[in-house]
Amino acid sequence: MKASSSASRIEGEAARGSRCPCRNSARPCARGGRRAVILSGGELTVTVRGQGRGGPNQEYALALAAALAGTRSIAALAADTDGTDGGAGRPDDPAGAFVDETTLPRAQALGLDPARYLDDNNSSEFFEKLGDLLVPGPTLTNVNDLPGHPR
Repeated sequence: MKASSSASRIEGEAARGSRCPCRNSARPCARGGRRAVILSGGELTVTVRGQGRGGPNQEYALALAAALAGTRSIAALAADTDGTDGGAGRPDDPAGAFVDETTLPRAQALGLDPARYLDDNNSSEFFEKLGDLLVPGPTLTNVNDLPGHPR
């Protein structure tokens, strides 16, 4: 398996971060049948306009799923922890979400519209309905955002 690091940090709005260089790096690996993991770091933000639940990593993962629609053999984990995930410090607060080629077909089968969930800043509910939230519980550590795209 080849490992590489994104040349640039992912910063700014989480939904726009899905258009980062690591997404463009992942597609050639998938087409070439190579196993790879692409790691990147940064600090994502969300401008809250909706009434939903979620955080920067879930929103990034949802936007990435939409951006990679139809791309096979790519899986992603967008996650971070502040030790008390979700800010509220509850043991069931999510730290991120998983995405793969089945994300959008499974969402469609459940009648979930990713664009609607992004518009409402409701990525946690979207991934909760799919069973794809990362919920590690309190880790009591502080780890930077880690959007990874393993193949």
